[in-house]
Amino acid sequence: MILHAAAVTTEYRIEGHNISRPLVAVIALVAALALVVPKRLWRWARLGITAVHESGHAAVALLVGRKVTAIHLRPDASGVTIHYGPGGWFRRGVTAAAGYPAPGVAALAGAGLILYREPRIWLVALLALGVVNVVLWIRNFFGFVVMAGWIGALGWLFVRGTTGIDALVSAITVWFLVLGGLRASTEVPHSPAASDAADIGRLLHLPSGLCKAGFVLAASVAVVGCAFMLAARPR
Repeated sequence: MILHAAAVTTEYRIEGHNISRPLVAVIALVAALALVVPKRLWRWARLGITAVHESGHAAVALLVGRKVTAIHLRPDASGVTIHYGPGGWFRRGVTAAAGYPAPGVAALAGAGLILYREPRIWLVALLALGVVNVVLWIRNFFGFVVMAGWIGALGWLFVRGTTGIDALVSAITVWFLVLGGLRASTEVPHSPAASDAADIGRLLHLPSGLCKAGFVLAASVAVVGCAFMLAARPR
């Protein structure tokens, strides 16, 4: 399928047909759902969500003065971020809370860039995130393999993509991150005692279920925000 940007900025041209931005958003939504909904595909696709999740932990840990020594991504689509430093409840709490909202926050940033007709900047930002992970944080072989695929795919798109292809892939990526983040936030971990929700619950003396509900609410708000921006007229 060849996708070219149409002369009218509110449309794209796909195989000789002018497709409106809302319809492109729907096409991207269907593609993202195909990755997020089927259990077999989700098992592997979730690695992308996990990578962003762990990057969220790492970024916030650095912001609050902690040091990140490693991120490990595992074949079961789980991950862990190893960090140390000042151990006050606030620093530990915001670092633990940063993981599940991270895909939604990233997706909102991408949707905003698409709204302002800058999908290429969004894809370059994702490429840069992959490079940062490899250079600074990823410390296991499987994680390197995952991020190599991430960097390779986005690098190819940067070299070979057109404006229309960039826009479509950007929209698919936004939907995938925000919907994948929502699904991940609703899934019960196999070891609740080691979950982010349980960690926050212990720090704030709250039920872990309430903390998990907060993650689901944040992810749901991100879905609504992304849907609005992807369907809106470009600025």
